[in-house]
Amino acid sequence: MHLASSLDVNISATIRDVLLIGVALLIVILLYVWLHRHSVRPIYFYAISSLSFVILTVIAIATVVLHSQSVSLGRQHRQANIEFWVCGTEISPLSRRHGLINKLGDSSFYYRSVDKQLTRSGYVLTESADASLGAFFQATGGSIQSDNMVLPLSSNEADWLMPAQWQDGDPQGNMTTEFLQRYVQSSRQSWLELSDGLRCPDGSSGKLQLFVYEINHDDQTYQQRKVERPDNFIIEQASRNNPSQCLIIEFSESKERTNKLCQPIGIRDSLRCSEFGIEKFNENVCYLEEVTVEEQE
Repeated sequence: MHLASSLDVNISATIRDVLLIGVALLIVILLYVWLHRHSVRPIYFYAISSLSFVILTVIAIATVVLHSQSVSLGRQHRQANIEFWVCGTEISPLSRRHGLINKLGDSSFYYRSVDKQLTRSGYVLTESADASLGAFFQATGGSIQSDNMVLPLSSNEADWLMPAQWQDGDPQGNMTTEFLQRYVQSSRQSWLELSDGLRCPDGSSGKLQLFVYEINHDDQTYQQRKVERPDNFIIEQASRNNPSQCLIIEFSESKERTNKLCQPIGIRDSLRCSEFGIEKFNENVCYLEEVTVEEQE
């Protein structure tokens, strides 16, 4: 499990603490000045000025530290689509009902249920600590390694499996909530715990695997690869409307390729776009072609 220490989160917490202390001191000073308003009136101006100077100085120093020590040299936006599959069935870490926009993670690194997006926004001190998949899982309170994953689920069992209206063109397996319950540890929070060797409904032995799709926008192709250390995988920079990465976390029999695909790439695939929501083939939309390592060589 990563011992991530996000720089911008730590600095933000320090700034928050300084502001809270500053406000508390300001209240004390105002109260003192009010009680002694006939004899110490000049203190009011000097106290407020000094306190404001200290607070602004701390904020300025924190901002300079973030810029100078981070590899990002400023705030970054990193984004990837991500899907979670258990024994051939897509699961949902959060409730997808009532059209709610739910988030899993913290303020700078989170998963959104509405679009299945993983987003990292802010400063990056080191990519392994601040922009890796392991860092995201830590932000959720869980963990991911090459042979084990712990992921929080909705407290409502009915929300564990991805609802039909939010599924894309990928075929679904026969996982049920009752069977998934075998993998879930519950206290106040439900936690999905998967380890290599656990059995799927068909009796096969499961293995935790990460498959990554990456788009090459220059030649309009994309490629799939298997990542052996999912905790070390780095989320890359991306524009908000130009997807470049698709992450498939899959617990299934060991294999070299997956047939699962994120919807933002699926609708652009020249062979599969109609399966992912394009009613009629359109060459202006369905333009991506998948290439394999052998084809590139």
